Amino acid sequence: FDGLVIGVSQNQPIRAINNPPVYRIALAQLCVTLILAAVGYGIAGAVVALSILLGGSVCCISNSLYIWLYFYRHPAQRSARSILRTAYWAELSKLLLTAVLLVTVLTAVDSLNVLVFFAAFFLSQLVYWVAPPLVKN
Repeated sequence: FDGLVIGVSQNQPIRAINNPPVYRIALAQLCVTLILAAVGYGIAGAVVALSILLGGSVCCISNSLYIWLYFYRHPAQRSARSILRTAYWAELSKLLLTAVLLVTVLTAVDSLNVLVFFAAFFLSQLVYWVAPPLVKN
């Protein structure tokens, strides 16, 4: 882990940095999902709305887990090693939860439009790309 954070040894604590309001990204994902589901319900009915809700929810729930694990669970972790370990653990947890939720939805829900489900999942992921202004202080 040496050299990953330039100028900081692995046991040297980094000064306290306030966590950015990254929870706003999860809220934005939830809002986009709800708006798309309402529009989908109005245009194509309940199956499309349910597919959008489930696709967006899988993304939002797993990203919320990452945000909680990385930014809010142990905010006092400030050594380079602990920050990196937390980032890896949060990402692995997010990926595993995403896989479990995707498999669960695809096997448990009979009336699902799979194309719409995955489109909503990917649109919700795109919120990360357009939402960085939401986390500026």
